[in-house]
Amino acid sequence: MKRRDFNRLGALAALSQGSLVRHMSAQTVTTVNKPKLSIMLWTLGRQLSADAQVEIAAKAGYAGVELLGDYKTWKPEQLAAFKAKLKSTGMVVDSMVSGSNSLVNPDRMSALVDAVTASIPFAKDFGCSQFILTAGPSLAGQAPDAKRKVIVEALQRVSDATAKDNIEVLLEPIDLLERKDSAVTSVVEGFEIVREVARPNIKVLYDFYHEQRGAGNVLQKLDGNLDLVGLMHIADVPKRTEPGTGEVNYINIYKRLAEMKYNRWIAMEFYPTGDAVSILKTARVEVEKAFAGS
Repeated sequence: MKRRDFNRLGALAALSQGSLVRHMSAQTVTTVNKPKLSIMLWTLGRQLSADAQVEIAAKAGYAGVELLGDYKTWKPEQLAAFKAKLKSTGMVVDSMVSGSNSLVNPDRMSALVDAVTASIPFAKDFGCSQFILTAGPSLAGQAPDAKRKVIVEALQRVSDATAKDNIEVLLEPIDLLERKDSAVTSVVEGFEIVREVARPNIKVLYDFYHEQRGAGNVLQKLDGNLDLVGLMHIADVPKRTEPGTGEVNYINIYKRLAEMKYNRWIAMEFYPTGDAVSILKTARVEVEKAFAGS
């Protein structure tokens, strides 16, 4: 073989190897940054059965679904249909509400723990590893420091009840427009509480809809706090409809989450203004494109 031909082959091989390395590197970045996307099922219409709601989520290309606490009242045939649909679609239950008991009432602490504990068999049955809790309404006359002390103790007891089953519990702040007597109204307070609780299985649910309505400045609050976030909920303001119908720039939020390497669930919790499958699919693609950098 002539030296010129040999050198040409060597150059081609180097180019090919470089292209392969770049391709593998791009694949690695895409895999690391691929978001996990879910739908809170109640937003698809309470007139639909849970298995029908799962079918919509599957058609829209989502991987997970989330539940309110009504699963505790389902009849055996409803549970069977729901589980069968999960299996046939390959969907998972990423989070579920475990109860509506108060976190601020010391006299209701045992009832709170009992409600959470009663949800554990369902979580195991569904393969779910996250519970959602709100603090409930404030108590008249309760001082802020007393409220904080009770919430911290309540979450520590909930942590004790769930840790052995590897279940995380997420504190969800609710804005005052949604619930005028809400005891925890912002992720700022939520982060402070979770730091004080100091249990690895207690985190915050960052609901951008509630945070924008209550306080705004939603992006800056992620700085230094992302490790405390266990889940994110998405809906536009003011009408809880899909992203792009209100005042929140969700594309910027998704890009920021991608930059921060956020790797937990992002759940859509909005009312679709048209065909649910089409709108949810568009919302999913927007997240995926932002995470992919396109």
